[in-house]
Amino acid sequence: MKFLSRLLSVTVITFAHGRCQAVRGKVERHRLEALGACLAEAGVGRAEIWIAGDGRVTFSREIGPVLHQRLRNILHA
Repeated sequence: MKFLSRLLSVTVITFAHGRCQAVRGKVERHRLEALGACLAEAGVGRAEIWIAGDGRVTFSREIGPVLHQRLRNILHA
């Protein structure tokens, strides 16, 4: 799933070592910092976020469903 999601996404964000990085696409620094803080606070170790061309956001399994809306709000604010 990760490989296919990564391949088909316009924007790919990875989270590791307490910080987020845009691997593909452009994401403002303040959004990456807010995402990183939220994921670190929730105790997530490593994760990925994929954003499709139509704006649909998909999360890797490491990110629990409880965080999904909160992270979407950060991305779309």
